[in-house]
Amino acid sequence: MKFKLPEESTPGKSLPGADVFVYITNRRKRPDGKRGRRRRRRKRQRKITIKVSLLNEHTRHKKFISRLRFRPNPDKKWNKLVLPFSVIKKANQLKERVLNLCIDCKRCNRNTQIVLPLKTLKKRHKFMKTKHLDKSRKPLKLRKKRPFLMFHEKESKQRQRRDTISCSKDNPVNQCCRYQEYIRFSDIGLGDRVAYPDGFYKTECIGSCSYNSTNVETNSTRPRKCYPSKYKPLQTYLVFDSSVTFLDIPKGHIEECTCH
Repeated sequence: MKFKLPEESTPGKSLPGADVFVYITNRRKRPDGKRGRRRRRRKRQRKITIKVSLLNEHTRHKKFISRLRFRPNPDKKWNKLVLPFSVIKKANQLKERVLNLCIDCKRCNRNTQIVLPLKTLKKRHKFMKTKHLDKSRKPLKLRKKRPFLMFHEKESKQRQRRDTISCSKDNPVNQCCRYQEYIRFSDIGLGDRVAYPDGFYKTECIGSCSYNSTNVETNSTRPRKCYPSKYKPLQTYLVFDSSVTFLDIPKGHIEECTCH
């Protein structure tokens, strides 16, 4: 599979990192009864391994770069493999700026499989009948849940000043504070459509604003309330028809709360 590097990653600028997302299908039905429970206990111990390698088109030589070993989870069908930064850096220096990757699965079977990019013909005789008729042959279609690369910039690790108090609804405080709760996309019926991440943090400003609270306007007689004062974007990838769309909500996450 060939992946072209984005235009933003030009020489002289900060190079992005990249992750490979692979969709795993699990078609096995769970048997019932005691025998089924014993089989499920044995199946839980079995793991599959996804390997990602660099492929040389001329020599067909494979160079291993990433691996993920896990138990298939029906609720998490998209699986992420992190690529080394050196691989992205080397590919960015090439003239074509293309990553040629090979994805293999160890211990996969007819029930647990990797979704490949192209749809193959179900019956061989259909292919043999149309092999000599180039005009009548239909082009192979791309699968909706084919593997894809997600590029991201390396974030600089800087210490940030945290003035906002974090709180929970179980242990409320008598101050303006920020409450956040992690919501999984699978819990709201979007597990198959959202590729990354697994969920998002829902944030809101709660608490009361007294005269001793920080960031309070002293020359004001109106009642003060706890409001968001600083946001950051909520970014995620959504899986639609035959593509992966980047969604950016400018004020999707609250970073700081204040009284005003």
